[in-house]
Amino acid sequence: MAEHEVAWKNEKSEEIVMKIMKLFFRTLIFSKPRLSILLSLALLSSAFLSLGSAYAAAPSVWIQGASDRAFQTSTMPAGASTAITLYAARNEYQAAQILVRSSSSQSHVFVTTSALTGPRGAAIPASNIKVTREITHTGVWKATGDYENPPGSTSPDSGDYTDSLEDNTPQTVAANVTQPYYYSVYTSPTQTPGTYTGKAVVHSGGGNVTVNVTVVVYNVTIPPTNQSTFKLNNWFGSAGWDFSGTEQVIPLQYNVTMYDSNWWKVIENIAANHAKHRNNVIHTDFHGLLIPDTTIDANGHINFGWATFDRFVQTFIDAGALQYIGVPQQIQHVGGGLSKVDTLVRGADGKAVYYGDVPDSPTANAYLDQLFPALKAHLDAKGWTDKLIVSAEDEPQNQGQIDAAMWYYAKLKAVFGNQVQTNEAHSFLWTGMENGLTSYTPLTELYDQNTAFYQKQRIENGKELWLYTSSSPQGDYMNRFISYHLDKTRLIPWLGWKVGATGYLHWGWNYWLNWDSATSSFTAADTERGDGQGWGNWWLVRPNKAAYDIYDSVRSENQLYGVQDYELLNILKQTKPLVAKSIAESLITDFTVYTRSGANVDIAHKQILDEIVSA
Repeated sequence: MAEHEVAWKNEKSEEIVMKIMKLFFRTLIFSKPRLSILLSLALLSSAFLSLGSAYAAAPSVWIQGASDRAFQTSTMPAGASTAITLYAARNEYQAAQILVRSSSSQSHVFVTTSALTGPRGAAIPASNIKVTREITHTGVWKATGDYENPPGSTSPDSGDYTDSLEDNTPQTVAANVTQPYYYSVYTSPTQTPGTYTGKAVVHSGGGNVTVNVTVVVYNVTIPPTNQSTFKLNNWFGSAGWDFSGTEQVIPLQYNVTMYDSNWWKVIENIAANHAKHRNNVIHTDFHGLLIPDTTIDANGHINFGWATFDRFVQTFIDAGALQYIGVPQQIQHVGGGLSKVDTLVRGADGKAVYYGDVPDSPTANAYLDQLFPALKAHLDAKGWTDKLIVSAEDEPQNQGQIDAAMWYYAKLKAVFGNQVQTNEAHSFLWTGMENGLTSYTPLTELYDQNTAFYQKQRIENGKELWLYTSSSPQGDYMNRFISYHLDKTRLIPWLGWKVGATGYLHWGWNYWLNWDSATSSFTAADTERGDGQGWGNWWLVRPNKAAYDIYDSVRSENQLYGVQDYELLNILKQTKPLVAKSIAESLITDFTVYTRSGANVDIAHKQILDEIVSA
């Protein structure tokens, strides 16, 4: 579209110049010499002015790394790069940002790409290159502490920040406004190592700007998502958990009904997205997924129906995402600090319905005595038993909730033995859970305050260590809020690697809801807004409603880069452990002292690659 407009402007420009040149020669012939010269100059000036108005100047275009946030108020710095250079392992995503700005309004702005050519006829196909348009969200709440201020922002409470990555359709970019684009490249596991080159083109009504692209592919391969050394669990809404908002997230945003064909289409696209982003611990509440197919007779005998559960799990296996089945908390918090354990009871029609029972009550014990043997038998038959990770609690607040969790784990392990993994998020330090937990998952701030305890559990007691972030911590700690420096999202897996953690639990991925206190119900959140829950706590991605798909964000991409970096650090550690350690420490001193520069992280990423392939 822009090319057609430029061609039209060129034709009009030529037509204008030809008319003026005819007048120019007439003036030379029929006017007095001095007058003819003056008139000729005036006519030539008019020609060039007319040409300029018909064909506006092309915008300024420059390149920025993918781990520093671009803003609509960003201006082109002195010495800015105008070409893209990326360094990647095989089976890795890497990206750069293309920033577009002009002193005049630019119409029909978009970016096109083409394949990159490399050694001996090898290529990175165009299908492995994607450009998306960064969306600026207005009025984003600024998390407390060490937030990044947009250039020109004066409010201590909110600002305008880029985050969502959406369709690269032609747009009008206003004068003196910067529009960033996200240029992402994927290198396959079999990509031939070497240097690949090509171009991207920024189109606009004012003219096109070509961006040269170089991608250097190293002879090192990151393992597939379902064979990772790092466990990533992005909490996402589908079925179960709170049996309320969780189950309304997808229907409210996509206008679907739970378990209809379009609901499953959303789940399939979430699975593909998880595979890309190395989210290998899949948030799977078996209770929610058992309800459609389970019946209970009048004597209380339960016929567990696994069809929906199996379809859900298999969807993520087929996508290449699932390495572990992550079962969220099975004991819910109710008023007064009390707890209720998830169970299923007989409904009026004999079908199962959800019921929160009292932990360690006769009915709760009887229910688990039916559930756990049936669950294990089914997982054994499917070959999935070793994939199971179960959470009894989520951020327990008192000893009664800890006691309930330990009762649940004892019942679970009586059936599964050491085959089951257990894990739960903690916001307080709880001792005495060694017999219940195989992993400890403290908030990063909680770990920082109790390092000796958690390292003892890891080193002496053989427990896995995960890190956890939610609405906390804030201050100088890393977290993935929109207002925080973008590299903080990328550095969380680095921090985990530095302290010996093997996993990361992140709230939340897609809780796209608002609570309406007037009606005591959930409503669909406006995910493009930056206030309410849109400040980066309740969701990391956004719904692409028309396609039943997901819009990624600059934060979700940087979480991916951090997890890729973790895998590369582990590869380097096999041969050069001290070098790997020194590279990590060049970025991170401790939990609150670390680089805020994404460019520095990009340099460290290249250093890892260089060290892996060097002798």
